[in-house]
Amino acid sequence: MAMQFYSGKTDFELTTSFKPAPEQTSEQTPFCIAIMADFSGRGNRGLCQTAASLAARRWTLVDVDNFDKLPQKLGAELHIPIGNSDGPRLTIRFGSLEDFHPDRIFDRLEVFQKLKLIRKNLQDPSSYDRAAAQVRSWTTTEPAEVQDTEVKTDKSAAQQQESDADTVERLLGKSPSEQRLSSGRSVDVDKLIREMVGPYIVPAPDPQQAELVAQVDQAISGQMRAIMHNRDFQSLESAWRTLHLLISRVETDETLKFYLLDISKDEISADLVSANPLQSTGMYRLVIEQSAGKHKTEPWALLVGGYSFDQTEKDIKLLGSIAQVARSAGAPFLASACPHFAGCESFAATPDPDDWQWRPDTDVAGQWQKFRGSPESAFVGLVLPRVLLRLPYGKDTEQTERFDFEEISLPPNHKEYLWGNPAAVCACLLAEAFREFGWSFTRGLGCELGQLPMHIYKSGDEKHVTPCAEAFLTERAMQILIDRALMPIISIKGRDAVLLARFQSVAEPPAPLAGSWR
Repeated sequence: MAMQFYSGKTDFELTTSFKPAPEQTSEQTPFCIAIMADFSGRGNRGLCQTAASLAARRWTLVDVDNFDKLPQKLGAELHIPIGNSDGPRLTIRFGSLEDFHPDRIFDRLEVFQKLKLIRKNLQDPSSYDRAAAQVRSWTTTEPAEVQDTEVKTDKSAAQQQESDADTVERLLGKSPSEQRLSSGRSVDVDKLIREMVGPYIVPAPDPQQAELVAQVDQAISGQMRAIMHNRDFQSLESAWRTLHLLISRVETDETLKFYLLDISKDEISADLVSANPLQSTGMYRLVIEQSAGKHKTEPWALLVGGYSFDQTEKDIKLLGSIAQVARSAGAPFLASACPHFAGCESFAATPDPDDWQWRPDTDVAGQWQKFRGSPESAFVGLVLPRVLLRLPYGKDTEQTERFDFEEISLPPNHKEYLWGNPAAVCACLLAEAFREFGWSFTRGLGCELGQLPMHIYKSGDEKHVTPCAEAFLTERAMQILIDRALMPIISIKGRDAVLLARFQSVAEPPAPLAGSWR
């Protein structure tokens, strides 16, 4: 089925093609979507379960009524290091989606509570002199930054290229309770505050109250940015906001249901890659034997993975194992593809396909082609680029109440935005089509998802736009991605919307995405 749409100066042809699964569903069968992601910060805390322990987990039915309580129910928690990688860690717990907001973080963390008191004392005439003297005394210190979790484990280059066996051994070497990261040594909050605020204090003969308050605000903002742009924080917030996108866009009932499973990508890898036979794995038992519904008898319509896959030997091997589970379930698995599959490091930095010169080594390329030729590859769809989940916080976008906060600098650093898994766009479109047409929805399948965040800002005298899906891609770029068996998400110029260029699998020769729809 082909559809035409117009965007800017370019006409695109959108093709939707589906391959029915061997077992057809009836019109009374509910459309059950499984959403798998690390919803509790398991990877950050080193938690790993496989086989029987993993199989003992339960799918959680999600709707707008219970969504707000789920982070607390799942025990969502992060341990974020302060200073160097072996330093103490801030423990942040999340009871709801609102707990990711900077105002909530400011209210709940002790380090910000003390800064809040200093700020209050600066604004009180009776305590101003003492508070001002305290702040001025911090001018000679160096800043302590919250480190990105890329360095928290202090891996060497060799360790970063660990084998599958090494990964499994690392993940399974301890029980889940032993794997839990400790919160580190106790934090000297007063010392930390001195280190945080000191670099922002500008010595002056007689600084005014407003200047000192502004300098404390700068210190608060600097540390808040470091926390919110920590890789593990972004991953957890992204998982929850992606889920919120799904349940807020699609009306659920007894005929259309979302279920979540709290599981990290490392856990899936440890469970699937080294296990033989497949039926003994926790993932197989969770997806095939549990299934959905009150009596675990309702089949899955779609498996959505809140993960990104790169063109590496490890990820391709993992995709192959997941594809076997998906084929057994009769439901396709959708996930995000790293830009390496397109041949680039970043769509934002290199939107022109002439610059897409990255290539995997020969062995990895061969492994990818071998997987694409397998029967189960028709049950895998990879989507790119990512979609923007919220606007950055700031006075011109979403203003904070507790303190003055600009989340990103201008021009923006692309990595500081909160990006979401684009497989959610596909899931939304499929669910909306089912809602309107039932299982025979392919003739009425939509390709556009609107009302998404789009960041418009000024840099100098010029107005700029960060689109809904990372970059504005041309028709030629879109076609290259389609030819590489990917599912491109296209930002529409001048609109807060994206279009999915094609539903397809990664199979070679090209094949439709397998599923039970008609």
